[in-house]
Amino acid sequence: MRCFLAIPVGPEPSALLARAQERLRRTGADVKWVERENLHLTLKFLGEVEESRLDAVRGSARDIAAGTPAMAMRYRGIGCFPHERAPRVVWVGTAFAPDAIGTLAARLETELAARGFPTENRPFRGHVTLGRVRSPRGAKDLARELGGLRDGDFGGQAADGFVLFRSDLGPSGPKYSVLETFPFAKGP
Repeated sequence: MRCFLAIPVGPEPSALLARAQERLRRTGADVKWVERENLHLTLKFLGEVEESRLDAVRGSARDIAAGTPAMAMRYRGIGCFPHERAPRVVWVGTAFAPDAIGTLAARLETELAARGFPTENRPFRGHVTLGRVRSPRGAKDLARELGGLRDGDFGGQAADGFVLFRSDLGPSGPKYSVLETFPFAKGP
């Protein structure tokens, strides 16, 4: 099954991000927008995982989460990968404990690599994907509208853990199922 580890976007920021998506949608750009209930910050994409290997993922995730303190998250700024002149992914950035989230992602990467999962060949950049650009149609209008949201603040949330998701691809897009939630360490 296709799996990934992520922090789901909370209710307040997901409502604000849905409004930003609607504003961007009005440009007519050819973008497949991520459904509000699917918004998340990916920590580690695992790809296809045999069910027999899920216990290893769960064990590593449980141990790492237990050693990670809860954190305050903030979503701020919108951009594109690789850049606005040739957008492929529209994203919103994060403005919260970047060292903490980077450290968490690095620990997951290292631990799961030791268990035989492939490593990511790009550096980790904490972000939430808002949409995937399908063609260049409307890209200039999209870039112009993105400029107006570049420094936007899209709310915050307390992150008290992360989730192992299963992703089932279908004709209308992916459907995510929670396989397990891994709570962060409790405060002092």
